[in-house]
Amino acid sequence: MKSKIFAIAIIAIPMLCSCASKKTIEPLPLNNIILASPTPKAIAYKMSGQASADNVPIQVDNQGNIISFPDPSDLKNAEPIQLKGGYLLDRRGVNTNTRFLSYTYKEYSSLNVPPSITELKASIIPDARVSEIIQLPVTISQAVADLNAINAMLP
Repeated sequence: MKSKIFAIAIIAIPMLCSCASKKTIEPLPLNNIILASPTPKAIAYKMSGQASADNVPIQVDNQGNIISFPDPSDLKNAEPIQLKGGYLLDRRGVNTNTRFLSYTYKEYSSLNVPPSITELKASIIPDARVSEIIQLPVTISQAVADLNAINAMLP
């Protein structure tokens, strides 16, 4: 009896699986669809403390642990651009968890390898922080292309 049930199951299962309806999904036409752009908006920021636009930014977590730092080769044409009123146009991705190193862009980019985490921690400038951030309504490439328009947007 068990072998009869087993034989029926072996025959029935493939038959049941083959009975499933198959549907094809037709692609939707893309007429009149506006796709969202993943391009981030430009940031203008101010700094506090003893850092300047020449100091390399790194990212830390809420406990102050370093979570992101650049490779020396990442810093080519990455310096922030001076704007009016002490604002800087970001080209590295600063945020409220950004800290600044005593290394200048020129010094850091001339290194063959990034400093160790211990060296990076030791080179963080105390009290150097991003003190104000303004998200601009344009991409970084648009901002760089028209600095006069960016300056007109700032307070």
